[in-house]
Amino acid sequence: MIAFRFFIAYAIPYIGTTAEVESLKKQQEALEEDDVCLNSDSLECGMALLQRKAIVKTPESRISQGAKDAHVSPASESTGGHRVILADPAYIALLKNVTTYSGESLYESVVDVSWSPSLLLGEQAAFWTATYEYDFPNTALFTWGSNHSDKLFVFTPGTNSLCMQYAATLHHIADHLGFFVVCPQLSNGPSSQESVMKPVCAVEWALTNVGNFSTVTIGGHSGGASTVPSTAMVLLSKGITLDAMVMWHPGVVYNMNVPGCAAAATGQNAAYCAEYFPVDLMPSVSSVKLMIIAGNFCEWSKVQNSVWLSNYGCCYGCSSNPPLIDGICPSLTFPTPSFRQDQPPVTCTSGCPDASFLAHPGDCMVETTGAVVQASYYDSFTGSALFVETCGEHDYGTMFDYGLKGEAKPFIVPFLHSAATKDAVDKQLMILDILSKDGTSKTCEAFYSIHDMCLFLDSPFSDQRNTFFTAADGSIQPCANAHKNEASGTETVTAKNFI
Repeated sequence: MIAFRFFIAYAIPYIGTTAEVESLKKQQEALEEDDVCLNSDSLECGMALLQRKAIVKTPESRISQGAKDAHVSPASESTGGHRVILADPAYIALLKNVTTYSGESLYESVVDVSWSPSLLLGEQAAFWTATYEYDFPNTALFTWGSNHSDKLFVFTPGTNSLCMQYAATLHHIADHLGFFVVCPQLSNGPSSQESVMKPVCAVEWALTNVGNFSTVTIGGHSGGASTVPSTAMVLLSKGITLDAMVMWHPGVVYNMNVPGCAAAATGQNAAYCAEYFPVDLMPSVSSVKLMIIAGNFCEWSKVQNSVWLSNYGCCYGCSSNPPLIDGICPSLTFPTPSFRQDQPPVTCTSGCPDASFLAHPGDCMVETTGAVVQASYYDSFTGSALFVETCGEHDYGTMFDYGLKGEAKPFIVPFLHSAATKDAVDKQLMILDILSKDGTSKTCEAFYSIHDMCLFLDSPFSDQRNTFFTAADGSIQPCANAHKNEASGTETVTAKNFI
């Protein structure tokens, strides 16, 4: 099973009830009056300093204040800023109308899901546990842009990722393209149904409660990318016209999120596969323009640059490999591939080498290589589509300023522009701009920390990234000291039915 992961703009912390806000304000005032605490290493002062990050410091902050069931009308915000709506009644009503495999509503299945701080350390982990672990914003809608816009973009975060990790790109789309952008936060370890239906509900919520949108587009990253076609299918079945969809570094899970996956699934996965991933999924959504972006960071460097190598390198069943004969590994060592001479052999002391992943590690996450993604989604799509292969890593290619500069600006932004513009010449110029990247030499970078710890946030509402990570030797190291890896190669852009 894939453990899909997780900018800088307008940090919006959850501030809770009025009493909690007043309490935090008093702590801030005490800290400002006491410079000794600012220089102290004590746990009490460290926790207080962390709590200061959760205090609203300007009247422009746009988070819903008060209890989690408080409703803040989107009509009250008409500027281009960022806001968080924690529990909109109309959105919750839509979630309650979705029935899960267990028979409860989608809302009931996610509202109390906890999120442990497994990627945080020390005081940051302690603060997360005290503040968010059992009070996570599982029904939050993160929004950017003006509710007077006529263009909508709903973005699904990757599995176990936070909407704010993509804020650089989402803010840019709102600010520079004029879209109203919505990111429905997923719960920890979401089902494929949650990844499909939360964005469906977010689109319906926006169309009914926010504004009149003549352009409707959707997108997602990682596990949230693999479910984009299914979200499109459901929306189309409801009579909602979609203009474009973006699959950003999708990852294939053969019993969960590819067309026809019911044949390989059981139980809940089989039910959701049958409902959301029929064999003819891609042809059924071919009226919607499609962009797929696949990364090649480890494909173009070496599998040892994958921060998930310890998870998947010796997990034979995690990828599509031939069945083992009598449960015996063909070999305990995967040799250096002839086509990637800089990759050392990988020897397993437990489990069998995942030959598929070790040979083709894609963007460093299992089953993300371009060939797998293309065969799973692009080849059977019969509409207008673009398939991009670039050098990005699974997270560094998509999150924060790294994702904005490396892939969103060159590819996603002009694609969405082409979908929204009414000018036929402008529309064609945007597509030609994307196609001009074909054959371009590109170098990408990623900073190594196990499971990309250094890209996680200290709060689901924060723009503050983790400051420490656990090194291979078990020591705690500053993220500033994380080793930088690079991958270089030639970008390719394939198009069909566009020009």
